[in-house]
Amino acid sequence: MLRWACEQGEDFVFVSIAADGTVFALANEGVYAIAPDGKERWKYGLPKSRYSAGGIAIGNDGSVYLTTQTDTDSALTVLSAHGDPKQRYHAGSGSFVIGKTLIAADGTVYVTKNIMNRTYAMKLDSHGQAKWTGPQESETLNIASDGTLYICDVRELVAIGQRGRILWRAQLPEDPNEPEAHSPTKAVTLRPSGKFYLGDFFGRLGTLGSSVRIATTGWPVRFHDARNTSRAGAN
Repeated sequence: MLRWACEQGEDFVFVSIAADGTVFALANEGVYAIAPDGKERWKYGLPKSRYSAGGIAIGNDGSVYLTTQTDTDSALTVLSAHGDPKQRYHAGSGSFVIGKTLIAADGTVYVTKNIMNRTYAMKLDSHGQAKWTGPQESETLNIASDGTLYICDVRELVAIGQRGRILWRAQLPEDPNEPEAHSPTKAVTLRPSGKFYLGDFFGRLGTLGSSVRIATTGWPVRFHDARNTSRAGAN
C-alpha cells in the first residue's frame, strides 16, 4: 500500500535516509529533505540543468554530503541536517567530482574525482582540504573498521592506509573479450565478516580473505552498508 508520494515535478537521481527517517532526495533543481510522513522539511536549491547526477552520503552528526554533476558545475557540498551550507569543494578546471562519497568515523571524506579523463580516489580532511590522491584509474569502494580504504583501479583491488600508502594489491578478473581494454569486474563487495566476494565474466563467484571488517560507523560504502540500504545507522 502506498503511504505517501513526493511529487516535485522533477527527476530524482539519488536518495539516502538519515537515522531519524528523514529522506534526502537529489533532483535536478536541488536536494530535498522529506520527513518520514512525506512532508517537505527543506530544500537546498541548485542551478537547474539538463543533465544532473550525483550522490548523497550522511555523516555521524547528520551532515549531508552532496556530490553534484551538472552541465556547468561539479562539486562536493556539505550541508547541515537543517539544510545550511557548511563547506563546498569544487573540482577545479579540467576535472569533476564523480561521487561515490565515503565518510570515515572521524569525518574524513573520500571521493572519486576525474582529472583530464583519468579517474582517481581522493582523500579530504574534515575541513574539505585535499590530503592525497590515489593511483590513476581508481575509484572508492569501501572503508574497513581500521580505517583502511579499499579502491578498485584499472586491474586490481587496492588497500590504502590512512596516510595514502598502498598496503596490498589483488588482481581482479578481467573481461576476456576485451584483453587490451583492461576491463576488470565491477562485482566486488566486502562482507561484514571481512571477506571479499568477486564475480568474474563467466558467472563464477570467488572470495578473497581480509583481516578487517567493513566499518560500522560513518558512511563506509556508497549505499552506506553491506546491504545497500542507503540508511544512516543501519548495519
